[in-house]
Amino acid sequence: YGEVKRAVAEGGLEIQGSFWVEPDCNIPNGESLVRQVLHGSRFFKEEFGYVPRQCWQPDVFGYNGQLPQILVKSGHDAFMTQKLSWNIVNRFPHHSFHWEGIDGTSIVTHMLPEETYNGPAAPRALKKIRDEYAQRDVSGHALMCYGIGDGGGGPGQEHLERLRRLSAFESLPRVEIRPTPEFFEEWKKDAGKFPRWKGELYLERHQGTFTTQALVKRNNRRCEIALRELEFLAVVAEAFAGQPYPAAELDAIWKEVLLYQFHDILPGSSIKRVYDETNPRYAALLGRLEELTAEACAKLLGAAESRVETFVVNPLSHPREEWVEHEGDWRYVCVPAMGFSEWPGAPVSAPEPAEAGPTHLENEFLRVEFAADGSIASLRDKTRGVETLRGDESGNAFFVYPDRGDAWDFDADLPAKNVLLYLSETPQRPVLVHSSASMEGPHAVMRQEYEVGKSKIKQRIVLQAKSRRLDFETSLDWQETAQMLRVAFPTTVKTDTARFEIPFGSLQRSTREDDSVAQAQFEVPAQQWIDLSDERGGVALFNDCKYGFRVKGHRMEMTLLRSVPHPSSAVITVDDSGKAGASPRRQFTDIGAHVFRYAIQPHGGGMTEAKLTAIARGFNSPLRARTTVRPHRGGRLPSGSFISLDHPAVEITACKRAEDGQGTILRFCNVAPARCSVEATIALPFASAMETDLLENPLSSLPQAQPGRLRLEFSAFEIKTVRLAP
Repeated sequence: YGEVKRAVAEGGLEIQGSFWVEPDCNIPNGESLVRQVLHGSRFFKEEFGYVPRQCWQPDVFGYNGQLPQILVKSGHDAFMTQKLSWNIVNRFPHHSFHWEGIDGTSIVTHMLPEETYNGPAAPRALKKIRDEYAQRDVSGHALMCYGIGDGGGGPGQEHLERLRRLSAFESLPRVEIRPTPEFFEEWKKDAGKFPRWKGELYLERHQGTFTTQALVKRNNRRCEIALRELEFLAVVAEAFAGQPYPAAELDAIWKEVLLYQFHDILPGSSIKRVYDETNPRYAALLGRLEELTAEACAKLLGAAESRVETFVVNPLSHPREEWVEHEGDWRYVCVPAMGFSEWPGAPVSAPEPAEAGPTHLENEFLRVEFAADGSIASLRDKTRGVETLRGDESGNAFFVYPDRGDAWDFDADLPAKNVLLYLSETPQRPVLVHSSASMEGPHAVMRQEYEVGKSKIKQRIVLQAKSRRLDFETSLDWQETAQMLRVAFPTTVKTDTARFEIPFGSLQRSTREDDSVAQAQFEVPAQQWIDLSDERGGVALFNDCKYGFRVKGHRMEMTLLRSVPHPSSAVITVDDSGKAGASPRRQFTDIGAHVFRYAIQPHGGGMTEAKLTAIARGFNSPLRARTTVRPHRGGRLPSGSFISLDHPAVEITACKRAEDGQGTILRFCNVAPARCSVEATIALPFASAMETDLLENPLSSLPQAQPGRLRLEFSAFEIKTVRLAP
């Protein structure tokens, strides 16, 4: 490492990357991607005295539409990849272009014209660049990455010798070995002539990675949520209860979570050993996060003015009304945004009760009728008098398809016939073997058990009193190999587009299949919600750990599991003498136990991105009752919100101590595709406020409209970061 640092200082090695690792850019949430840049940039600055301004992501499986804003607001001025050259159906049309994100932020982008990061530095490489560089008519400059890039190794002596010889070939482009920042500065002089691409950079390949290795994806989601909750509670516990902020532990946990977001770990395309090691580590991290959260919460609530010793804490940035259970007692409680309320709180009017029958669940908003095979025959929105599901198909229907793909890809014949092969197969339907309905507190519950092959599926389908959402609590014992499990909801909605949550925002994708671009997007990524709506209303689907979806025509599908061979799945055995050998037995992903939840909610018109996001956050972070450390006599902790916002479209994605220890960082995101003005009321003590970039560098002062109040202006899908200084 000392030699590496000396080589960097002498100019023999060039630092690239700028993220903590080269992360997947579809599955991590927006705050995770910010922390990738934040921790990566701080590492480079502290270790090498230099932070790259050009983001390199050569091997990631598609790039979400908020990445341009994240990059620009973290000091980047260019982006490089080559992965879109892997498209199977449609050739990506540009090599040098302006990439515009969903918020309008643009970053100049170079896709390597050689379309590889394993360039041989041979004459054929220069010829390919010369002949195939899409922007050769407007720019005479292109970048070539030579050497062994995939798997490491870098350039060798043979590459350098070839480049030395090729520098004088008259029939080939002139080649120079220069620092890439010099290339980007020269190349950007032609940027005024570059074309523009708006939205996500969808990779028409590796769509199986949205689902493969379900447990690592669930663990990542749980860690993201737990880290946000702990940071917020640790900030307020330090401010009001004197509890030391666990900066060192949070730093270490974040860096380990970021490590596992590497673009072959989180997508599920690593060898088996990786998951044998990372999932137990996730369990340890989640256990420690819960301990720290419980400690901070107990100390914080111990300083409350009230003498009550049990409280309900809401870490989210919108107020909530929900059912909460504590010691067997169910109460319907109201909790302010990023605040707490006493248990059981002020009296709330009793909701109309739900009911459960042998073939139906019902409350004041929904009536759910079940078919003989266990699927949902009818989901009726009573307030609108509208049937949500098509009469000729059933909802919450499970399908098991043969899956002859690998960890990366579904089995498909896309280039030749544009055919997704699993759709040509007749799927198995799990068989319902048990069903029973009951009332459990405020819940109308249908319990079901299915069997398919050697596997069992259990569901607890829940309709709460006063809820417009139908929840599916699912546990599996999955033993099928080379099989894929999907669940479908055929709706009555007629529309050409569907909405999907992505990191820090959402976008629309086509539900049609009448052109090659829409056909190639046969499986797409999403975060916590998707929505299919027309002028009459629609249907939203929420999840707590799933990322792969297919929404074509009227049908919403979510991929639940893929059991495919592990990469390099031969079993390595070592005998008593220490001699290693390989067994030909293949091992398959996702065999074993799984637990996950999803939900469906019919709605009328006007279901905004803000409302969808709020429902999804609540679904992923149910309210919990917590107790204080010890009996107390009341303290100085005020009741109500620690931070509240007066506009529902803005959420607080982070409340944390600043990396330099000076003050508190608040991160806001406008989740709506429209401008808005927001007033933030902040009960945390602070003397001044400053807007910063994502690296927490100061940008401009923010005057307080009144003490403890900030007025913020947001453009569509804008991310803002604020430092509260003591």
